[in-house]
Amino acid sequence: MIAPTFFKSVPCNLYDASVVVLVQKIVAEHAIRPDEITRMILRPSRDIKGHGGDGSGGSMSQWLSVRLNAAHGACGTRPYSAWQNGEPPPQEVARLVDLASIEPYVETGPPDVRYWEGYVPTSVTIETVKGTFDDHMPLLQRLTEAQLLEKFVDNVAPAIGEAGARELADLRCVSRSFRAQARFSIAFSPNADALSSRQYGVSPVWAARACRGRRRFSG
Repeated sequence: MIAPTFFKSVPCNLYDASVVVLVQKIVAEHAIRPDEITRMILRPSRDIKGHGGDGSGGSMSQWLSVRLNAAHGACGTRPYSAWQNGEPPPQEVARLVDLASIEPYVETGPPDVRYWEGYVPTSVTIETVKGTFDDHMPLLQRLTEAQLLEKFVDNVAPAIGEAGARELADLRCVSRSFRAQARFSIAFSPNADALSSRQYGVSPVWAARACRGRRRFSG
């Protein structure tokens, strides 16, 4: 169950995520190619110090740059880890960063809604060779279970393959999830077995043996 935790669909600050989501929405709805964009005007809900840069300076600078993340969103860069890997962005992404500007945006919303509930009033204008397109939103929608699953697979598949990522996300059978976790640990953390023992009280190897024949843990 997702609620009450808020999951973002893209890897950046919550205030910047709403900008990227709007950019992706405009690009998708109007079938805009990155090379058709001549200007992007980004209006995040907050003017946060350091978020107006171009992302140069390493992974943290990339994570903080709303212009860079909006450009990645417009270009559909995958995997998501490439957004903040510390490497120079692809040429088309870098071009859009240079074309992007940030303007203040203020929208008064319900007094009982807070940013951690998704209140991030945002506006975006994208100018292209075929016209100008605007959109805005007061609330960033929560991900559904299906969207969260696809985001997880998107993030993990580059390391262990799509089949492994989907198996890791499938918690219906403990043996399957632990076998997948073992592959996940090889890709990401040599200490995952110890972590699993602390978290579940058993190691992936023991659980896989105990769950042969697709027996399930109750409770």
